Order: sequence, then C-alpha cells, then structure tokens
Amino acid sequence: MEFTGIIKKGNRFVRRKYNAADEATLEDTLLAQNVKVVELKQKNLNTKRRRVPKKYVLQLFGKMRICYGINMPILDTLELCQNVIPNKNLKLTLKEIREKVASGVNIASCLWEYPNIFPPVICRLVEVGYNSGKMKEACTKIFYMLNIAAHTRRKIVSAMYYPGMVFIALVFAVYVLITKTIPTFVTLFQGAGIALPLPTRMLVVITNTLTAQPLVTFLCVIGLIAGIMALPKLYAHSYLFQKLMLHIFPFGNLLSYSQKLTTVSTLYTILEAQVPMLNALRMTRNAVSNINFKEALVDAIASVNKGSGLSDGLEPHSELLSPELVKSLKFAEETGATVQILDSLQKEYEEGLEYQITLFKEAIQPVITVIIAVVVLFILLALFLPMFNMTQVIGK
Repeated sequence: MEFTGIIKKGNRFVRRKYNAADEATLEDTLLAQNVKVVELKQKNLNTKRRRVPKKYVLQLFGKMRICYGINMPILDTLELCQNVIPNKNLKLTLKEIREKVASGVNIASCLWEYPNIFPPVICRLVEVGYNSGKMKEACTKIFYMLNIAAHTRRKIVSAMYYPGMVFIALVFAVYVLITKTIPTFVTLFQGAGIALPLPTRMLVVITNTLTAQPLVTFLCVIGLIAGIMALPKLYAHSYLFQKLMLHIFPFGNLLSYSQKLTTVSTLYTILEAQVPMLNALRMTRNAVSNINFKEALVDAIASVNKGSGLSDGLEPHSELLSPELVKSLKFAEETGATVQILDSLQKEYEEGLEYQITLFKEAIQPVITVIIAVVVLFILLALFLPMFNMTQVIGK
C-alpha cells in the first residue's frame, strides 16, 4: 500500500511518500526511527470521492446501534438504513456496501473505501467492534462521538450568527450611503470649488469605482464571498493559519476550547472501546484539526512508546492544553483510572462550552462596535470636513 505522510523535521513540515503493508506497521516503523508523524493517509485509487453531510453519518450510526441492539442481521440493517436516510450519496454508498458484505467482505473493510464519508477514527472503531464481536458498542461510541462533534459545531456556528449578520448589515448600509447619498454631497463640494481633504478624496474614489464600474463592484463582492467561504479550506490545509487562529482575539479561545473537547472526547471514546493507548493517541491525532494539538499528541505518542506516561509527553504543551488537564491526566495514570477521569473531563468541557460561547459573544460585541465606529467616523470626516471649509469660504 502507498501512503502519504506529513512529518515534522525541526520547525518544518515535510510531505513524504511511503510503501508499507498497512498503516499500523508503517506507524510503528517510523516511530522506531524517531520520525514524528503529523498526518498519515493511505493512497487508494479505488476510493470513492462522494461527500455526505456529517448529520447523515450521525443518523446512520444512530440507526445502526439500534439495529445491532435488537440483533438485526447486518444485511437487513444496511437495507433499513438505506431506505430511511434521505441523502442520495449515502443511499448509494450503503447499497454498494451491502452488496460487498453480501459477497463476503466485512463491513469494516468496506468503510475504508469511502474516506470522504467515514474518517479513519470511525473505520478503526468499526474494525475493533467487528473483530471483537461488539458492533453495538462500537456504533454507540461512534454515535456519541459524532453527536458531541455536531453539538460543538452547532454551538460555534450559532455564536457566529450575530457578528455575521451585523457585518452584512454594515456592508449594505455603507454601500447605500456610498452609491446613493455621498455622490450628492460630492457634486455639491466640487461645484463650490472647495479643496477636498484626504478622507473625502478617498471616499470619492470609492464612490466613483462603485457607481461607474458596477462590474468591478460585483467581482469584489463575489471575491469577498468566495474568500469567506474558502476560509475553512484554508484552515484545513495551512498549518500557519491554524497556528495564527489560536492567537486571534476573540476566536482563539473558542477554537482552543473546542479542540480540547475534541481531544478529550475522542480519546475517551477510543480508550473505552479497549483500544491500546498508542493506537488511541494516533486516532485522536487524526481527529483533531489544529496543528498545535496534533504536535502535542505526536509528542504524547513518542512518550508512551518510550515507556513514559501520557502526561509526560503532554507536559511541554501544558500552556496549550491547560495545566489542569495535564495534571488530571497525570493523576489518572497514577491511579489507573484514565478512562473514568477522561469521562469526567469530557463532561466538564461539554458544560464549559456554553460558557466559552457566552464569553465569545461578549468579546465580539466590542470588536464589532469598534469596527462600526471606525467606518462611521471615516464617512463623517469625509462629509463634514469639506462643510467646515465651505463655511469658512462663505464667511470670507
């Protein structure tokens, strides 16, 4: 099999290609060579490129855990899910999986062919459940993990509604002012033969551009929308952007907290399924989306592999993860209650997410107020400074 890996060499991230029998063997080989693997993906030319919204994947495993709970045969389970779930791509995927399972292929192997629908952490949990005969438990854990991720995502999106709506209203108001109101004042000032100050000249250029070149205006609007929509993809592929986002106020705190929740909840779910710590950390590394958290988990993997504790590898990253989290994990290792304490930490972070979102909303409001004040001040200066000059000319 061919794999594409991203490894860390010093302060640089390097993309490499590897050939190995399977992912676990390659991970172990690279770990023995002290190679820090940040990401590792299998290159499979037969993988399907379909995409399915996460809410339908959540719905799928919700149905599957119920079906396994009543001992429904796998073929009947897949057929039921195929008929119930409304998404066309997932329906087609389930149909193909059902045909392969009917021909003798196990369901865990089938999921690997759809990486855009089923990420590695889900495939691994299904693999563990299938091999141990505990598919109900595996589906329940996947459903619980996806539900937490969906809840976190909904909360963050809802927190962005207010600044988003204010931004749209501000752009619309400024556009109306510049294209409908400002030209009247500009004509008046130019007719009076008054020397226009810098803010007014800048506003005149903006007004002329928006009114005289509507195509440019349209392209700018399209470019702005496309830029905003491209931010998630930029975040996913740019490690520099991921690092910067953690330090941008007020988004950094909310992003950091959501990544802590993802780290704790994923690690808890996988360890509760009795997956070895080393493999659990690798799967958690693949689940988090921020490079700083991936680096912390990479160090934790190296620490566990050397025989040290999980907390020893995370200690250098205590400022990122919070000292309380690292100390809790250290206590968990000493008492042999890692799963139980991770469960408590997960519940604590779930409850704390609401508070973090409240803080985010309280912090974003002054920022928006400052932006509005700056825009309004600029327009007022551009309008009133020529008026003062006009008053002086009339007085003379």
